[in-house]
Amino acid sequence: MRQRAICPALVAVLLAALFASGVVERAKAQDLRVEAGNSRSREKPRERPEAKRVDVVTLIARARDAVANNRPSVRADINSLFEALLQSRDGVDQYNLMVAIGEIGNIRDGTSPVAVKNQVRRLIQVVFPHLRKNLRANAAMAWRGVFPSQREMEIEIGVVEPASSAEEGAGLKVLRARGVGVSYDSLQQALQRADLQIIQALLQAGLKVDRSTIERSFEAVWPSLRMACFDSTIPADWINQALDRLVAHGYPIDYADRLQHTLLHQLARDCPGAVAGHIVDLGVAVDSKDVQGVTALEQALSGDRFDVADALMERGGRISPAAARRVLLFPRQDSRRADYVRRATVAGDSPR
Repeated sequence: MRQRAICPALVAVLLAALFASGVVERAKAQDLRVEAGNSRSREKPRERPEAKRVDVVTLIARARDAVANNRPSVRADINSLFEALLQSRDGVDQYNLMVAIGEIGNIRDGTSPVAVKNQVRRLIQVVFPHLRKNLRANAAMAWRGVFPSQREMEIEIGVVEPASSAEEGAGLKVLRARGVGVSYDSLQQALQRADLQIIQALLQAGLKVDRSTIERSFEAVWPSLRMACFDSTIPADWINQALDRLVAHGYPIDYADRLQHTLLHQLARDCPGAVAGHIVDLGVAVDSKDVQGVTALEQALSGDRFDVADALMERGGRISPAAARRVLLFPRQDSRRADYVRRATVAGDSPR
């Protein structure tokens, strides 16, 4: 009886020991798997993004080289950038790809041919809406960092077909020799120096300055011309020739911004009379008013710019009695101001 009682107890102890050892072994095995999994998960952030970035760097380098050297593979290489951008889930890769696409499309600096810029523009219009939809977080962040908005992006890369490929090639040849990219920043710098060669080359290469991009080009033109006027070593005739080149390529000289400031308003107090008169000759209304009812002639008189006043008055510029009173309220810096105001005031009425 005692042996019968002991046997089940021994069996129970042995089974318990075996079960416990199995649990321990399974736990150890599980721990090993977890540890291995953790080690692999720790390696992923170090290995996979690096491998992906190497691929992206290679694609970007290949595309830039194809554009710079006009290789036959240029179209396929640019397409590969957009494909990689759509497939990427890495924010750094997305940003680098967008920057590279921007440079190639002349959103930043670069002297890409017009055909390349047009291809980039078409692909952007197709790809980026999908990119913003499918990759909302990282893509939106990168988008804001490189392209503030779809509209601004389209304006920035807006190009016109040159009169001929020879004309485009001539412009690009000058720009490459001078190390200048096709961009509005380049146009600003050239206008500040009244560098007629670079201005002409930029317009030949396809930089757009017509009404479709007027907001962007207006903001590039008037501050730069004002700085050129400040430079006494730059003749007024150079500035006028720069204006002639802009107008010849579609620049709407009569454009007024949201405050109704025309180019004449912006330059009346800083540029020589020869420049102000030439702007009127090109098509700006001499008596155009801003939202405050101020004309360029009133601005010139307020600043004692009598050479500008002469040029505008010769072209029919006049001020109202109310404007004349405003001008005379300013502290007098020149005794001629009252005489000019009297002559410039609309006939039949005079300021008090």
